[in-house]
Amino acid sequence: ISHPQLRLAAGVRKQVEYYLSDENLKYDKFFHEKIAANKDGWLDLTLILSCNKMKQMRATKDDVTASLKDSKMELNEAGTSVRRPGNAALPKLEAKPPTHQKKNSIHAHDGGVVAIFKGIPEEQQWTQIKAAVQEKLPQKVNLWYVSQVTDKNECKLACAPFEGDIAFFEELTIEVGGTALKCEICFGENLQKALK
Repeated sequence: ISHPQLRLAAGVRKQVEYYLSDENLKYDKFFHEKIAANKDGWLDLTLILSCNKMKQMRATKDDVTASLKDSKMELNEAGTSVRRPGNAALPKLEAKPPTHQKKNSIHAHDGGVVAIFKGIPEEQQWTQIKAAVQEKLPQKVNLWYVSQVTDKNECKLACAPFEGDIAFFEELTIEVGGTALKCEICFGENLQKALK
C-alpha cells in the first residue's frame, strides 16, 4: 500500500470511529436516530459516506471496509453496515453546547488544512514561506509541514486545525521576495496529490 493510501485509511478509520463514538453520538441526532432504529445497532455505510468529511477525503465504501479491519468497530458480513463494538448502548442525546466555548480546543477528528503556494519567486526558500505564514497565523497554531520549493516554484504546507482555518487560508496573502502570494487549499484530487 502506498503512503497516501495508508494516510487515507487512517483518516477514514478515525472519522468513522469518531462518528460512532459517545462523544459524537450524544449530540448527533441524525446518526443517533438511525442507529436506534436498527434493533442490532447497524448503521448503513452509505450514510457515513454522505458526510462532508468523507466526501472531502473522497472515501469509497471499499476504503471504509479496508480501514476498519484493525478497528474495534464491527462490520456486517456483507460489508455494508458498521456498528459500535458489541452493539454498545447509545449515549443519551443532549443539546450541543454553544460553539463559542470551543474556540481554543483542537479536535482530533479535524484534519487541518493542506494548502499550496504557486508562482514563488526564484531564490526564495521554504523557510521564507514558513516564516511569512507563521507570522499571520493565530497564536499557538503550528504548521505541521512545509515542503521545499519545487522546480515548478510551488510549496505545499500542512497546518494544524483551528477555528475558521479554511476561511483564513482562503483569504491569506503573504509577501515573499517582494511578490504577494495567495495559496490554494487542496481538496479531493489535489489533496491526494499533495499527500504523495
